[in-house]
Amino acid sequence: MTDLVVDGHCHVGSLRSTPFIRLDTAGLLAKMNQNGVDRAVVTDLSGGVEGTSRAVREAQGRLWGFALLDPWDPEAPEVLERAVTREGFMGLKLHPGIHGFFANAAVVDPLLRAAQRLDVPVYVHSGTPPHSLPLQIADLAERFPGCAIIMGHMGLYPSLWIDALRAAEKAPNVFLETSCMPVYRVIERAVELVGADRVIFGSDEPYGLMAAELSKIRGLRVSEREKDFILGGTLMGLLQGRAGAH
Repeated sequence: MTDLVVDGHCHVGSLRSTPFIRLDTAGLLAKMNQNGVDRAVVTDLSGGVEGTSRAVREAQGRLWGFALLDPWDPEAPEVLERAVTREGFMGLKLHPGIHGFFANAAVVDPLLRAAQRLDVPVYVHSGTPPHSLPLQIADLAERFPGCAIIMGHMGLYPSLWIDALRAAEKAPNVFLETSCMPVYRVIERAVELVGADRVIFGSDEPYGLMAAELSKIRGLRVSEREKDFILGGTLMGLLQGRAGAH
């Protein structure tokens, strides 16, 4: 476990579809400072690795990059390998809704094989039917049991969280990330079912509000030790020695 507070899901940049939602590195670091967050996982909203790499360099050790890659790109596994081995990226991010694939489709297999070989976790956005359903993610996790799969948003509210809990019970390498889940009891139930060491705090900044997401976790009716896992210990355990080197 760790005393660090780590936000497992943040972004920099903006999307063409939502240009009014944007955040640069300085803005993200300011939010972290305001809320007592020590480190954060970051992905450039536009995808690829360049913007994420730049943010990581600008943050001087406080941000860890996950590469948002399109599995339809045949070069994506090589891009991931370079990002991890040469630029210190900590993981892979998949967004089935943006790139138009089912979360458990065969097209993701080359990227998952690369992530498994590199021993980095894979964050998968969930909650955008029909592409990113929790039980699809469970199926993916079962096909790649050596890969830690972080299910973003716990399936999203209002209804897919039911399957998110089932998915985590079904596949022991599925971890649940808490952003956009407004129902405290659902997160508490996840802790009861699979343990706090498989639950990860995330804010989804700038779409989510870091202060509100932190308040949600700190208000849970779980032990302080379990909160420590959620707020940093679980993710640090997944990143293992890699985080200490960056």
